[in-house]
Amino acid sequence: MTGADDEPRRRPSRRRPRRRRLGLLLLLLALLLGAAEVALRVHESGLAEEVFISEEMAEYLAAAPYVAVDDDELPYRNAPGLATIAGGVHYRHDALGWRVVENADSPAGAVTVAFLGDSMTYGWGVNAEDALPAQVSAALQGRIEALNLGVSAYGTLPEVRLYERDREALAARDVELVVLVVFPNDFAAGPFAWHAGTGFLAVDALPLPAWLRNRLASTALYRGLASWHAGVARAQARWDATDPRRGDTVLTPLTRLIGDVTEDDRALLVAYLPAVADLFSDEHAWQSTLLAEHCAEAGVPYVDLRGGYLRGWEAARAERPALVAQRAETDALRGWALRHWVLSLQDQHLSATGNRLVADELARAVAAHLDG
Repeated sequence: MTGADDEPRRRPSRRRPRRRRLGLLLLLLALLLGAAEVALRVHESGLAEEVFISEEMAEYLAAAPYVAVDDDELPYRNAPGLATIAGGVHYRHDALGWRVVENADSPAGAVTVAFLGDSMTYGWGVNAEDALPAQVSAALQGRIEALNLGVSAYGTLPEVRLYERDREALAARDVELVVLVVFPNDFAAGPFAWHAGTGFLAVDALPLPAWLRNRLASTALYRGLASWHAGVARAQARWDATDPRRGDTVLTPLTRLIGDVTEDDRALLVAYLPAVADLFSDEHAWQSTLLAEHCAEAGVPYVDLRGGYLRGWEAARAERPALVAQRAETDALRGWALRHWVLSLQDQHLSATGNRLVADELARAVAAHLDG
C-alpha cells in the first residue's frame, strides 16, 4: 500500500497571485486615469488647438452643426437638416448636410454642378445666397444649379471622401461637373474632429481609428492628450502651408478624385482660391504652380482665382485713385482689401463682396465647360 506521504505533493498555484497583481495594477491604472480625468475637467478651459472662436462661431457651434462619422478619412460632416441663425446669418442644411439657399428654386434646364471645399466654399459668415457656389450660379444667370458640399475645416482628403460617400446622391441629382476649391491652408490641414459632447471643432492628431476617437472624445483626458499632441505637431511645423514638401497633402487625394470623377463619367474643374492677405505675396505661389502642373498632366481644367481679386482691385483703384497716393501699391491693396473683402481683420473669411469677385472669375471657367 502506498502511504499518504508517498502521494504527489500539490504545488501551490502561481496563477492566483499573478491574477491578483494584474487586478491591482488595473485598478491602480483606473484610479490614476480617473484622477487625471477629474483634474483635467476641473482645470480645463478648452482645447489648446481649437479653431478660432468668435462670438458668431460660438453661437453657430452651439447649434451642433456637425455630426461625427465613423470613417478614418471623414471624421465629421455637416449635420443633416440643420436650420439655425448665428450672428444674423441663416444656415440651413438639407437631409445630407449640404448647405442650401433659403426658398431657392432649381432653374429649369440648368446643369448641376457640385462644389467641394472648406469653409470658404461653405460660406461661413454669409448667407447661402452670398456664398461662392450660389454666386457662381448668379454670375451665370441660372445656367447651373449649384450644390454646396463645403464643410468648415476640411482638407482635400475629407472633401474627396465626402464625394465618394455621397456618390449615389450626386448621381440622383444628375451632377455633370464637380468643382474642387483649394484654399492655401489645405496644404497644412491637420486632422480636424468634431467633439459633439463639448461643441469643439478642433485639431485632433491622435492616431486612433474613428470609432474609438468618437467614443473617447467626450473625456477631458482624451481632449487633453489630443491638444498636447497637436501642439507638438504645430511646434515641429508638420502643418506648415509654406513648405513645398506639403504638396502631397493635396495632390494625393486630388489624384484619387480625378479617378473617381472619371469613373463616374463627370467633368472636374480645380480652382485655387488665394487668401486676400496673400495678394502679391510669393509665400504660397508654389501651391498654384504645383496644382497647375498636376492638373495639366492629368488633363483637368484649372483656374487660379487670384485674377478675380486683381480685377476688383483695378476697379477700386480707378474709382478711388487716392488709395495708392500715399503708399506702395502692394500695401494699399492688402490694407484696403482686408477692410472690404473679408468679414473682419480677425476673421478673414470672404464677405459677400469678396465672394462675388472670385465667383465672377470662377464662373468664366465653369462657362468654358458649359460651352465646350
